[in-house]
Amino acid sequence: MVGGGRSGCYWVVVVHLEDFGGKVWVQRNQTEVDVEAELMALGVDAEDLVRGLVPPDYRVLAGLNG
Repeated sequence: MVGGGRSGCYWVVVVHLEDFGGKVWVQRNQTEVDVEAELMALGVDAEDLVRGLVPPDYRVLAGLNG
């Protein structure tokens, strides 16, 4: 999200994660870090990760969760 206006302040979301339905949704990752690998290293099961930034039809074709 980018905002500004008269204040001259701008905000940019580089990582957006959500806990939705008992799963961790990676909605946005504009970093060089493999967020999913980092979460799995912290104990999150691969089955509990959803790539929300990938459209649902492509997730099915690619064998991804969600």
